[in-house]
Parts: sequence; structure tokens; C-alpha cells
Amino acid sequence: PARIELPESFYESSNDDDAKLLISAQRARQTEAERGFKSRQAQEAESLKRRDDFARRHPQTTIRFRFPDQVQIQATFASGARVAALYDFVAQQLSSPRLLRALFLQPPVQDLEGSRAQSLLAARLTPAAVVHVRLADNAGLKPSTLALLRDSTSALAEPLELPPTDNAQASPPPPPMPSSSPNSDSKKDFKETPLPWDKLLVLLSVRLSEPINATLILPFVYQMVEDFNVAKSPKDISFYASLLFASFSVCQTMTIMYWSRLSDRIGRRPVMLIGLVGYLLSFLMFGVARSFAWALAARCLNGLLAGNVAVIKSALAEISDDTNRARMMALLPLMWNIGTVGGSAIGGIFADPVHQYPGVFGDMEIFRVFPYLLPCLIGCSITLFGLVLGVFKLQETLVREPSGKKPFEQRATPPRATPSSSSSSLATETTQLLADGDAPKQLTVRELLTPTVVRVMATNVVVCLAVAMCDQAYPIFAASDPSDGGLGFASREIGFSLAISGVAVLYLQLIAYPKLERKYGALRCYQIGQKITIPFYLAIPFLSLLATRLEESVDGPIPDVPRSMWASLLSKECLMWLLLVVLLLARTTGMVLAFTSINLLTANLAPSRAELGFMNGAQQLAMSATRIVGPILAGVVWAWSIKHSLPYPFNSHMVWVLCAVLTMISLHISNKIPESVNIFAAGANNKSDDTDTEDA
Repeated sequence: PARIELPESFYESSNDDDAKLLISAQRARQTEAERGFKSRQAQEAESLKRRDDFARRHPQTTIRFRFPDQVQIQATFASGARVAALYDFVAQQLSSPRLLRALFLQPPVQDLEGSRAQSLLAARLTPAAVVHVRLADNAGLKPSTLALLRDSTSALAEPLELPPTDNAQASPPPPPMPSSSPNSDSKKDFKETPLPWDKLLVLLSVRLSEPINATLILPFVYQMVEDFNVAKSPKDISFYASLLFASFSVCQTMTIMYWSRLSDRIGRRPVMLIGLVGYLLSFLMFGVARSFAWALAARCLNGLLAGNVAVIKSALAEISDDTNRARMMALLPLMWNIGTVGGSAIGGIFADPVHQYPGVFGDMEIFRVFPYLLPCLIGCSITLFGLVLGVFKLQETLVREPSGKKPFEQRATPPRATPSSSSSSLATETTQLLADGDAPKQLTVRELLTPTVVRVMATNVVVCLAVAMCDQAYPIFAASDPSDGGLGFASREIGFSLAISGVAVLYLQLIAYPKLERKYGALRCYQIGQKITIPFYLAIPFLSLLATRLEESVDGPIPDVPRSMWASLLSKECLMWLLLVVLLLARTTGMVLAFTSINLLTANLAPSRAELGFMNGAQQLAMSATRIVGPILAGVVWAWSIKHSLPYPFNSHMVWVLCAVLTMISLHISNKIPESVNIFAAGANNKSDDTDTEDA
């Protein structure tokens, strides 16, 4: 073709062209300037207009219902239809509506139960979404979902061909989503992955140091504060003892999220080693404290460096899978209970050794000057063992994913049986939509705090507040005179009572809890644990009446139990100890169920492994906050109640009644949590390459 030559004037702008460009630029500048001065009403009108435009462009919404064994049903709804229509549709396709248990999105796991009244558009399901279906437990007895559908629906089943990918051979079909609470009839099909004991023992050794150091001071803190001579009267000692407890939690609250987020960036191992060094130094400082201010400073330093508990939870979640996660998470409260038993025994037996064992320690001036150093040295030796083991044996568990990975483009999905209510296929459209997204990024705090997460954190805060008050109130209650509503125990007796309640811990943690969690689910176990602790709170203060009778009968303080209990098996004293042990064992059972379950639920809420540190850190932050308020509140309430002669429940029972009421409130909140929290969302979102992942 002939070459066309353009004149030079073609490349030169005329006056009209310049005027048009100037006017256009002025209008654009004016529009930009006015944008920030629009009223809220105008902004809402624009938002409504955009929403209406979106609704006009997408009058229909295509939903793909995905069952645990990857069978799918596809249907089209009006975008203005309610989410409740999805429940009705799925129930109509099943042979029995009772088989439907829940509908949810993932990741992150979002139960649709609370969105039933919303439109599909408002629930952000338009124009297309994948909704996961959770079936009732007894549905697991059927060979596949197809056997659970109505005949008219299953007759429409056909393979769903997805578009081919460039790299690829199809991976094997993904395994069905594990049920959080399979029934007893399916136990024969359950096979648990062996626990990785080489990694697990190191993590548990690191974990053991905190409960030992935390509870070691319980038997002697009352006597220690009394020796500091800071309280104006014996009835004020409980307040200063509460400050020592609360100072740790105040400082831990300030730094726990920092340590958790830091472990998400640099790894779990270095953060845990720093925490162990902090425990070691701060508890040596506490052992040589000769004033209340020094002891308070040591407790604050301990709290500032105490970030290990949240990091260890994240590490355990990373080395476990769906079959053994309950058993591994149960080991955390197990180590806590072993540590509390050991710490209480060490503190009660070895505090003030010069006066308790003058024949052995009477000539050791260091223990006369520092009467509480010996139990602290024993606690530090256990921490040192964990530190040495961590330096040489602790492995990093945080695995970082490549930043540019697009999981939906790098593997193909095999054909699946999909009963469809529509002749058109959503496969091409949805697969392309998902392939356009990048790999998941770390979510913001606002995105992570879903309504379900808020409910779980709220019930955790309330129940932990009750437990924190109880942990502070019990040693004060046990050390106070029976005339003030206490038991009149000495330090050794307090340590003995705290230690003996841990007898059932091994059985509960290692054997009973994993079976209960598989049968009922973590949420139900959490609720059962709270129901068990409520009678304990209401019953334990009545033991003071029996202690008062004992004091009157012997015309003096209660005898030293370790030396006299076997010689007085038929006395009222043995009856009091029997009742005390039964109540403490009941509390231990409730705590095992509640705290093991809340650890599982918190890990399940994390939408990906990259957010495990944040979720566990947020949980520990909530617990630390309650340990600030709980000890102080317990000390203040106890001191006030014994100073005033008021009727029940405002007498010495008041602190225990408050604990029971708080637990009831927590139980009420937990009843509103959907059962979808029993699913480990991070595991569902971070399977190996042979597992398919969809984002609603």
C-alpha cells in the first residue's frame, strides 16, 4: 500500500485544542477539590447509587454449594433473595432436612447463620460464591453425599469439567473436610497421625517454665507481703498481694501482641528463647527481693518478657493436623496443670527453709536473709533446663509461603460429581475469577475481628476474669482466719491443697479430653467445662464453716495437716480435706475442658497460618487483661467483704458468687457461637498442593 504523508500542521495543536484541554483540566481539578467536601448524605447517596448500579448489572446470583466430600450443587437465585433461601434450598435437596447443620464461607470461616435476614447482595455473595455445607454427624455413616440427596436431585449428577491449566496434570481429589465431632459409630474409621514427639517434647519443656514460676509464689505470697510491712493491717495484705499478681499481667498485656507479631515475622524459635532468658533473670530478682518495690519490679520485668505462651500455641498448631490437633492442644493445659502442681508444691515446701527445716538450712545465712530464694532457685533451674534444650533442640516451625504464589493457577482440579440445578456451568467463570487473585496476604485487625471471633474472645475474657479472681482469692481464702471466712491454712498446707488437685490432670488431658472433643466438638466441651466450675465457686466458701468448727473444737489453729492427717482420718478435719479435694478436682476438670477447648477454638479461628500468631496473641492479650483486673478485684472484694458484717451473698462468699456469675455470663455468650468454629480454617486454607482451595 502507498505510504501516506501527513502535513506538519497535523502535529501542532490549535488554539481551540488548547482551550479544550485547559477547560477539561480545570473541571477535573474542581471535581477533585469538591470531592472531600461532600456531605455525609451525598456520600451515602453515591454509595447507594453504586449499589443499585451493581444490583442492576447482576440481577441474579449463582451459588455453588460444596459438601465435605466435594460433591457440589449449583443454583441461581435472585440477588435480592434472603440468605435464608439458601438454607431452604439445601434442605429441599437432602433426603431429610435435619441432615443440614450449617452453611459457611471460608477462608476465613464465616457462618451464615447470623446473615439469614440479609439479601445475597448485602451478604456479598453476588454475583457468584462458593458456600460450604456442613452435615449432621450421623450423615457420616453414608458412603457419599449423593446417597443423602433426594432421588430427583441425585439423578442430575454429572461430572464437572474444569478448564485445563498450562502446567498440569490433575491432582488426586482432595480428602473430605474432617468433622469436628464425629459420633461414636465412626470411631473405627478414625486414624490419628502419630504425634511428633521430637518437636513436641522440646516445646512442652519450654512451656513448663511459665506455670511453675507463675504459681510458685502462691503459697508464700501472703507471708511475703506481710514480711515487707507495707500493709497497715492484716486485712489489707490481700490488696498488696493482688498488686504483685496484677503487675505481671499489666506488663504482659503491653507486650504480648508485639511478641506474637514478631514471631510471625522472624520465627517462633528466637522469640521463645528470649522469653526463657526473661523468665530466668526476673525470677532470680524476685527471689532476692527484700522490699515490696523490688518484688514489684521483678514481676513487671517478668511480664514484659512473657510472650512464650502465645507463640507456643502457634507452633503447636503448625506441627499438627486435623487428626491430632486436639490431643496436642490438650498438652498445653496439661503442662500448665503439671506446672501449677509442681510450682505450688515447691513454693509451699521450700519457702522460708530456715524456719521450716532448721536442722538442714539453719546455718545458711543466705536463706535467712532471703527466705524465699530457695523455691525461686528451683524454679529457675527448670527454666534453665528448658533454655538449654531450646538452644540445642528447638526447631523453627514457621514456614513462609512464596509471596507471588497464585494457588488457583498452579494446579488443576479433577472432575467431580456435581448435581446441578442449572444447565450452565459455573466452573469456567468461577475458576477464572479465583485465578485472578494473588496469594492471601496478612489481613488487617478489622478484617480478622469477625462477629464469631469477637464472641469467642468475649467469652474467653469473661471466663478468664472469673478464673483470675479465683486464682487470687483461693490462697487468700485459705490463709485467712476462719473467723474472717477463711480456712486458716499455713503456707505448706496451701501448697499441698493446690498440688493434690492435679492428680487427675494426666488422665483428663491425655485420655479423656481427646475422646470428648472428637465426640462432642471443642465448643461443646468448652461449655461443659464452664458448667462444672459454677458449682465449685458456689460451694467452696462453705468450707469455712467447717474450719470454724474445727478451730473451736481444738481451741486453736488447725493442726499441721501433713503431720496429722493420717492420725485423724475420722475427724472433722479429714472431712474438710475430703470435701476440699473433691471440689478442687471438679475445678481442675472444668478448667481442663474449658481452657483446652478455648485454645482449639482460637487456633481454628485463624484464616491462615500467617495469622496464627495474631489470633493466639489476641487470646493471650485478653487473658492478660483479665489477670490485671481479676487479682485486684478479688483482693478488693475480699477485703471489703470481711470488713463489713453483711448477709449472704455480700459476706465472705461475695468474691466466689461473682466468679459464678461471670462464668454464667460466659456460658450464655458461648451459646451464640456457631459450630463452624470447630473447623481448623488455617488447615483448610493451607493444605498441600493436592488439596483444592476456594474463596467465597
